[in-house]
Amino acid sequence: MSQTHTLARNDSNRSRRSIAKLPLTNEPSSSQEQAALRSIFPTYNPEVPLNQQDYFPTQTSPTHIPRAVINRTTWYPEPEEEGREPQQRSPGTSPMNGNSAPRWPRRRVEPPVIPNVSSNEHMKNLWKVSNGWKASASEGRVYCMKLSQEKDAPVYTLSSASQPFYNLRLDPTSASAYVTLSRHDPSKIYKTPSPPSSSSASSILGGVVGHHKDNTNGKAAENKNWQEVLTTTLEEESRKHPPEDGLVALLYPQAAAKMALDRPNDAAAVATAETECARLVWDNDSASHFLVHPALATPFCVAIDRSPAWSRVEYTLEHHESPQHLAKLTRDGTGGGWLEVDTAIASKVDSFFLVDVAVAALLLVAAADEKNAKVETFEPPPAPREPAGAGGERRLSRREEKKKRAAAAAKRGKMEEFEVDIESQDLSFAKLEQVGKETRDKMPWPLRAAFKVLSAVFKCFVWALTLAFKALAAVVRGLARCVGVKSK
Repeated sequence: MSQTHTLARNDSNRSRRSIAKLPLTNEPSSSQEQAALRSIFPTYNPEVPLNQQDYFPTQTSPTHIPRAVINRTTWYPEPEEEGREPQQRSPGTSPMNGNSAPRWPRRRVEPPVIPNVSSNEHMKNLWKVSNGWKASASEGRVYCMKLSQEKDAPVYTLSSASQPFYNLRLDPTSASAYVTLSRHDPSKIYKTPSPPSSSSASSILGGVVGHHKDNTNGKAAENKNWQEVLTTTLEEESRKHPPEDGLVALLYPQAAAKMALDRPNDAAAVATAETECARLVWDNDSASHFLVHPALATPFCVAIDRSPAWSRVEYTLEHHESPQHLAKLTRDGTGGGWLEVDTAIASKVDSFFLVDVAVAALLLVAAADEKNAKVETFEPPPAPREPAGAGGERRLSRREEKKKRAAAAAKRGKMEEFEVDIESQDLSFAKLEQVGKETRDKMPWPLRAAFKVLSAVFKCFVWALTLAFKALAAVVRGLARCVGVKSK
């Protein structure tokens, strides 16, 4: 971050096409003479013997770039300091002799550090900062929240060690999605929402008895401690690409929007509210997301760092004037992770609701990155080639004949199984009838007589119903003839 305590908005050149390009402030003017280009390849000197040719480059690095910024090792072998032993990071590698120098820098093999999640008491200070309070240099600190996602739903929750703090919900539409960011007051006890009723009948009965009103009051009490801080709508995917402006979402905090709506005639209030409205933009030139805030001349960049070895992806909100990042979201392979916010950096920006905007921007970028993630697919290995010639053709024909025979045998087997199944069903019905007859014969004679009487009565009842229906049909037919309706 610069020497000043507040990053003020400076005049910047807006004629540049890409939002990722910085203003032309530190570039040399065209009137200055540029140094002549020098070749890095050695030139053969015919006046000097071969063993005395100067094959080293005359300049190890550009003069206008600091040596600490260059991440390559020097081409010259550096002399080792006295009393310094070479460090051996892994026992699997062979030790190098004293005269040889390492060609490549050693890679980090330590696992990344997992930060501790902030407690609910600490989140009370973050609640004040999110509501517009500026943290001093001594009070600013990094807050860490645990990230969790609902199963098969774009709902993300950032929580402290004991209860949730942020909740971002994406409600998809036909073309985009509605975004709602809410905050839970850490000074209030969080109550787990009651699960919805499993059946519609229970809800109907509850409404009849009179419990429906109680359920509505319970939901209102649960949502009372949640405060909506930002609502927006994602733009269509086509707006990200040229010739459009690349807008992804307009991040307007609810408090600033309410102030502008309540005091529309106050120019100062409207201007203050407009300085809180940020834009999440996609830049095609750099293939990155940028958070454009009116309080800063240059935007924040959302840097994405993937670590396949540890199954992690880091989304960092960086600014070229700040050595520390404002916020960083880390996601692991399970879909969870954590988010870190630095209130000391947020206090140096002339904005009251920057924390809410930063959290919403990182979660939206992570959701879009997860949605558009490319899943690697591998093609199967090619089939082994058959040897050319007549022998290969004969083997091919034999294999084809075997396949045809196997297919025909499978078809015959299926037909036979089907026929056997039909016969077995017929046999099963016959067996059931035989078993029923045997059970009736084994019963005592009073029960058998009762069953016979009941069956005779049932047959008589059916016969009487049949006669009644026939008589009724004859009467209807006679009435129809009397009326004059001809039967077809």
